[in-house]
Amino acid sequence: MDPEKRATYEEDMQKVRYEVQTMNKELLSREDVLKSVKLMEVAKFEAQQKMYELVRRQRLAPDAVNQIIKFEEIKAGDLFFINTGIEESQVEPSLEALKMKEDPEFTDIIKEFEKKSAEYLEAKKLETEEMVKKSQEVMTKVEEQAKQKKNAKLQVKEEKKAEEKE
Repeated sequence: MDPEKRATYEEDMQKVRYEVQTMNKELLSREDVLKSVKLMEVAKFEAQQKMYELVRRQRLAPDAVNQIIKFEEIKAGDLFFINTGIEESQVEPSLEALKMKEDPEFTDIIKEFEKKSAEYLEAKKLETEEMVKKSQEVMTKVEEQAKQKKNAKLQVKEEKKAEEKE
């Protein structure tokens, strides 16, 4: 990058950092925190499902998968703000200021989505095991057919040799 452009870029980034750091970030109410946490957990669960399917298909290069993950993260943050008017960065400080880490409603939300995630992963694990089993069965059948075909060809050759000797 051109040194002048780099210097301009660095100055602009410093201004943005300062503005972000000095923004007046109000603490959220308890209800807003709970609503936000639930929405963020839903977004994480949906992202988990998307990424699982994306990786399972294995049709993209690892770099492309990483780019999609970054894009989905930004998209989720933007949708969260559009739907709530709350920046994600406001949730954690409010959660700590209101001392909600041990709040039963908060922990229930977290446990609910941990359970959903575990159930989803278990279902996908079983599904994958079933797919592998079916694939192995198909491969076994193909190998058996190949052996039968090979044996049939050998038998035909032996019969021809036997006929030629007669």
